[in-house]
Amino acid sequence: MSRTRFVAVLAVCALALACAKPPTQDLADAENAVKAAVEAGAQDYAAAEMAAAQSAWTEAQGKLQAKDYKAAKAAALDTKIKAETAKAAAANGMLAAQSAVQQKLGTLKPEIEPLLAAAAALKGKDSEQVKADAAELEALLKGVETDFGAGQFKPAAEKADALQPKLDALKTAVEAAQKAAAKPAGKKKRR
Repeated sequence: MSRTRFVAVLAVCALALACAKPPTQDLADAENAVKAAVEAGAQDYAAAEMAAAQSAWTEAQGKLQAKDYKAAKAAALDTKIKAETAKAAAANGMLAAQSAVQQKLGTLKPEIEPLLAAAAALKGKDSEQVKADAAELEALLKGVETDFGAGQFKPAAEKADALQPKLDALKTAVEAAQKAAAKPAGKKKRR
């Protein structure tokens, strides 16, 4: 009797395992958490954390396909935690990028504006290239401001990093053009 009972219990357990359901709600929650992290900018501002969440998500999907529902549930829960961490890190990264761009603009803009005016006032043979360089710097500055205003802090930071070298090059070019324009023209001797 105990052997029959053991076989019956074993059959019930096998049937229960065969009928186990996939953790659909846990997987849906994990997928939504990953999507929320992406929407929060985690790929740009928290790349390492986002990669960890995506790796956990891939693992959860693999466990689901292997019908290892217990492991799939654990991986889905891990995915959700990692995605939420990535979302929070993205918010911090975005604030840091925003602050860095604000600081850079605050430092460079007061130097750029008078330099652009000086370049525009130049006359002479060297002035056209200097004016073209000034227009390029001005366009870059406007690009930083446009991206910043749109909340695109990573591209704004990348463009802001390019401002200083262009500013330095334009300063040198303006100074050289001003010196060249200030030199008196050579006098011709009469014979």
